[in-house]
Amino acid sequence: MRPVLFHIGSFPVYSYSVFVALAYLAGLGYALLEARRLKLDPVHVVDASLWLFVFAIVGARVMFMIVDYRRFIDDPREIYRIWNGGLVFYGGFIASVLAGVVYIKRHQLPLALWCDLLAPVAMINLAVGRIGCLLNGCCYGKFAPGLWWGIVYPPSHPALGLAQMPVHPTPIYEVLAVLIIFGVLVLMSRHKKFQGQVFWAMVLLYAVARFILEFFRGDPRGTAPLIGLSTSQGIAVVAGATAIIMLAWLYRKSVKGSRAS
Repeated sequence: MRPVLFHIGSFPVYSYSVFVALAYLAGLGYALLEARRLKLDPVHVVDASLWLFVFAIVGARVMFMIVDYRRFIDDPREIYRIWNGGLVFYGGFIASVLAGVVYIKRHQLPLALWCDLLAPVAMINLAVGRIGCLLNGCCYGKFAPGLWWGIVYPPSHPALGLAQMPVHPTPIYEVLAVLIIFGVLVLMSRHKKFQGQVFWAMVLLYAVARFILEFFRGDPRGTAPLIGLSTSQGIAVVAGATAIIMLAWLYRKSVKGSRAS
């Protein structure tokens, strides 16, 4: 755990903020390379990526404020202290998708093609960003006594420090999961059968991974109404079901199109 990476004079440079910035740059780098491969305008990549990044941060923060609202009631100044952690992926994903659709439609770009291009970017962003979570001490796992790969946070950790017991290294679990998903998406993008396949495959694969990972999380998760799952699990169920429906529909549509031609 290293919330502050270093100081510039008396100014602290927070690990969470650094890795959020690195996540954006890593995703942008991949998107530009993919745009070159597909012969797409790199200007749109840069512009769209910036809009998506801004809306992702805002959406992720708003979702976190909903899930862990007590923190902000006790101290409203926490609303802008993003460097302390507190971004929920699904909140950022939903906000960035909406922003992306608006941008793509406004510039009359092919929606499915651009969604496929940007889908792996989300996994790169998440993989790099979760390293910041690990260093910051947020998104921690449940207690796991005797787990040889478990991690013990220092006494300075606000929630776990006094316990001094190993917990599941859930940020590392998620990094590994999304890197695997990223690899699958990259391969799929080279051999996809229809436009939109990569995007909806990402939604489905991450929904499954996130649903499972939530069982190992120990930080405040919120609860989805009526179903007794965490907020992210509830969203994952809806997202996964939607992705299955969309993949089936797009596949059937592509088959009918190939027969007609």
